[in-house]
Amino acid sequence: MNPESLTPLTFGILLVHPPLLHADKTLKELFTQLGTVHEFTQYQQPAEGAAQFTRVWRGTNERLVCTFQSQQVEIVHDLPSSDLQGFWRSAQDVLMQSVRLLKIPAFLVQQYLIRKTASPLSDADARIFLTQRVCKLGDAQLQTLARPIHGIGLRLFFAATQDTPVEYDVKMESLLRDPAQLFLENTAKFLVPVQGPDLTGIQKNLESAEGFLTQTIVNFLVQFNPRGEERK
Repeated sequence: MNPESLTPLTFGILLVHPPLLHADKTLKELFTQLGTVHEFTQYQQPAEGAAQFTRVWRGTNERLVCTFQSQQVEIVHDLPSSDLQGFWRSAQDVLMQSVRLLKIPAFLVQQYLIRKTASPLSDADARIFLTQRVCKLGDAQLQTLARPIHGIGLRLFFAATQDTPVEYDVKMESLLRDPAQLFLENTAKFLVPVQGPDLTGIQKNLESAEGFLTQTIVNFLVQFNPRGEERK
């Protein structure tokens, strides 16, 4: 695969906190404060004591959605035009304001979602790269399926350990809507609590989740490039 072709698809943060009862008035105050800076235009209440703020970039499919529920805060940016640091600047402000107004004492579990696309280096189709180069499957083996493959992928799960209390759930697939592209995803779950006001640990873990995908997993895939083209 070509590491230089990596393109952000989704950045996401999901933080679980102790149960809280959010007043509608407080949620609307939070929307007003954040909306001024982040241009949220849609306010929805999916349930009592919950709220969802949405910003949609005009003329594009780029979307930022923040959801506040009794036990969790979720921030998801789809098709971002900025990099991870740009996402974190927005997420950091959302978290700072929500911790203050909603009086969140700590985040017990953190989950981060990193999705990116990339191109194979020499193959015109990601299915060829994954099937023939990574999985080493030949035509005779595939013919037993009796149908053409529209999509193929691998999933690797790295369980948390006592020394490394983080789970990585990684997917490497051909993108269904464009099989020429690789779809890469890392869902990282950190099991060590962080105090609400201190967001340093959250930023560090978010960057670690992206780094595992863009460095460790990319290095794993690069070794299957045609010989002599591993780092082109």
